[in-house]
This record gives sequence, C-alpha cells and structure tokens, in this order.
Amino acid sequence: HFANARYHTCTYPIGNESKKFIVLQSYREDLRIEFASLCAQFLDPGKNGEARNRLLEKPIDWWDNWRELLGNAINDKSVYSIVAELYTLNFILEQDPSAYWSINGSSTHDIECESKSIEVKSTINKYSSKMVASGQFQLKSEKPLYIYFVRMEPSVTGYSINSLVQALISKGYDGNKLEQMLLNRGYEIGASSRNLKYDILEERKYFVDDDFPKIIDKSFKNDTIPQGILHIEYTIDLDSINYTAW
Repeated sequence: HFANARYHTCTYPIGNESKKFIVLQSYREDLRIEFASLCAQFLDPGKNGEARNRLLEKPIDWWDNWRELLGNAINDKSVYSIVAELYTLNFILEQDPSAYWSINGSSTHDIECESKSIEVKSTINKYSSKMVASGQFQLKSEKPLYIYFVRMEPSVTGYSINSLVQALISKGYDGNKLEQMLLNRGYEIGASSRNLKYDILEERKYFVDDDFPKIIDKSFKNDTIPQGILHIEYTIDLDSINYTAW
C-alpha cells in the first residue's frame, strides 16, 4: 500500500467456484475520480492483451512504477532498519530472555531488557559509520544503555523480515504480538518488502557512558533543557568512538 491506495491478492467466489484476483482499492470517497483514472490504466488490457499479461506476470513491477511516479518510492531504509532491529533482538534473546521489541512507542529505545536498554542503528553505506540521535531522550536511560550498530548490504541470500520473524517465533517470541507491531509499521503479512534480504557486514556495540558524545538534559545549565526547545536531532560519527564487536 502507499498513500491512499492498497494493492493485494484476494480470493472471491464467482458462481460456484473461488478465484484469485489482483485487487486495487482505495478507501477515500473524496478521491474517487482520481482513483478511477488509476483503475482505468490498471484494467486496460492494452494491444492484444499485452498490458494485462505484463500485469499478471509481474504485478509488483506495475505497482512499483506507479508508486515511484506518485512520489512514494520504496523506502529501503525503513526495511533494512526493521531487519536490523529484528536481527539484533534475535541475537539478544539468546542471552537474555527478558528482551522485547518496543517498536511502537512503549519505550524510548528499540529493545528493552530487565537490566539494560538497547538502541539499534543501521546503515547500508559500506564506509560511513554515522548515527542520528532522534531526540534528546534517545541516548538517556535509567538502565545501562548500549548502541548496537549494524552495517548491511542488499542480498539475495541474507536476512529478511520474514526469516527473522520465523527465527524469533522459534525462540518462543509471541508471534501474534510481533505481527501486530509489524502491521502497525506498514509491514503486513504478504507485503513484498518483507522478503527483501540483507547480508550483515559488520556488528558493533557501544556503551553509552559519560564519555559517549550526546545531548541530554545534563548537557545544559542546571541540567535542564532550555524552555522552548521541543526536539533535538544530531548526527554522531561512530568511527571516533571505541566499540566492541558482537
């Protein structure tokens, strides 16, 4: 799905039998005229049925072309970020069964354990090691805080959202809860983006102690963020900081 349109496969009864269809939907009544134009192109069989055949043979290509045209291209960063978080959670669970994914705002940090908090940062840049601190609370924690940094690259044999979901479920993680969290982020079951794969090139772990560069309330006079400052976002060069491999 993108914008206000949804594209999926579904089974409908036709007469006495059920058949599978590719379905294009929109729930915006006020955009029905604009949506109708998209539907007309979707339904047009083309000369000698060539357009219809292309659609049936490569339905994702048709969708991706429209998505790119309308300004909502696939955001690979979102996909690889989710893969990195699931990959890290899968690793942490082997050491600490209390770990849980807090993607939907139940915590400031990506992964919470009884004894520590974990922030996951990832990149598909092979040479740069930068992280963006999204807010003045991200690098603040009442528990020991660690940053797990994952360098990745697109692959045909690596980890995907689907493969990591299965790995987590095999470790006893609540599959229903996991799927609900993914659904809330736009990765419903059957979404093609869940099959995108990434190889892991490098894994780093940083301990966010007093020497780690950060901007929090204690960075200001009287340990208080100045009145009127609502959000602070900044970039940290991780290559300049000591780390351990994991």
